[in-house]
Amino acid sequence: MVDGMAVISDTVPVDRVGGFAVTPLVLGVGTAVSVVALSIVFWLLVEAWNGRLSWRSLRWVIAVDMVGWTVWMLVVAVIRPQLDGVPIAVAAALAGFAAVLLCVTPRMLGLTLGRTLVIAGVFTAAVFSPVAIALFSLDGGVLGSGLATLDLGGALPVLVTSGAGSAAILLLARRVSPPEQPVEESAPRASATALAGLALVTWLLWLLWLVGMESAIDEATPRILVSGVAAPLASLAVWMIAQRAVHATTTMSGAVGGLVCG
Repeated sequence: MVDGMAVISDTVPVDRVGGFAVTPLVLGVGTAVSVVALSIVFWLLVEAWNGRLSWRSLRWVIAVDMVGWTVWMLVVAVIRPQLDGVPIAVAAALAGFAAVLLCVTPRMLGLTLGRTLVIAGVFTAAVFSPVAIALFSLDGGVLGSGLATLDLGGALPVLVTSGAGSAAILLLARRVSPPEQPVEESAPRASATALAGLALVTWLLWLLWLVGMESAIDEATPRILVSGVAAPLASLAVWMIAQRAVHATTTMSGAVGGLVCG
């Protein structure tokens, strides 16, 4: 402390945005909060898209998110990987998000909350955690040093693993009995305004996640933002063209589907 003012050590990287000091710790905390919010809003968006948005939806996503967080922290406590405090906390938020992405599939298949939470726990321990540790370890990790993998956004442990896990669930679902709580096909989707609003909030939080995962505000930030805006727009355009070609119409639910895929 100097004259009552905090001084940041020269050894700590500092960026400035609008006159405010932005350290990796600040970005880490902000990223973790953004990812948690993204998990919740994304789940609500999917629930609205499927016509089942309610207070129960919030209970489901909080439960799934907490399972991802808890299992990740237990794995870290047992394995003790080469990670410091900030990556562990951010990865905990990513674990919850990956679990949420994965559990969209069993939710749509009609599985109970209990079975969905079991799937989330097994997935986090057996799939997400090994990949995240191999990628984010301070010594470079197996994926970082051995395969020269550069993944500052966490797409591999979050998006790739949850996508592969969802595909596995769909394949296994074909061999088991019908779902206990089948989804009502006649359920109306949310209004166009609600879908658009949730989609835009999801998009904004997604951009905050991608920017924050770099742990710096530098020359790469504009490129991250441009790609984070361009990819969903391109996906939305292709989706709308395909919907028009196949169904001779375009809808807000179709636009939201394209945006989310992007």
